[in-house]
Amino acid sequence: MSDNNKDDKYVSFDDTAGKLIIHNGDDEEVSYESISKVSVQNEDENFKGEGTPFVHTVLEGASFFTFFGGPNFYVGDKLTLKDGTVKAIYVSEKPTTFGTDIYRADKARADHIKAEIDQRIK
Repeated sequence: MSDNNKDDKYVSFDDTAGKLIIHNGDDEEVSYESISKVSVQNEDENFKGEGTPFVHTVLEGASFFTFFGGPNFYVGDKLTLKDGTVKAIYVSEKPTTFGTDIYRADKARADHIKAEIDQRIK
């Protein structure tokens, strides 16, 4: 693990200080030891930035809506802290939907960030 990482646009890691910095606007710092769990989530586009992140998620899988274009959402990593607080690292720059190249790229990026965080909080 290094302090440099390809996801610096979304999050950067400061292993010396034991924290990560989320770059979703206000460069919020979160200590590794405060993180309880990290998961990749899809947040409904209508709720991004509205209250607690990832309360309105879109689950992957067969859906009635997929035939008609599917729901739009943002892909990101949901950080659940030990005190119950939820933080978000959004990797989608615009809403996407399942089965698109943008979705696959965003999902791969979120999976990579999750793996990086998991290594640091184990």
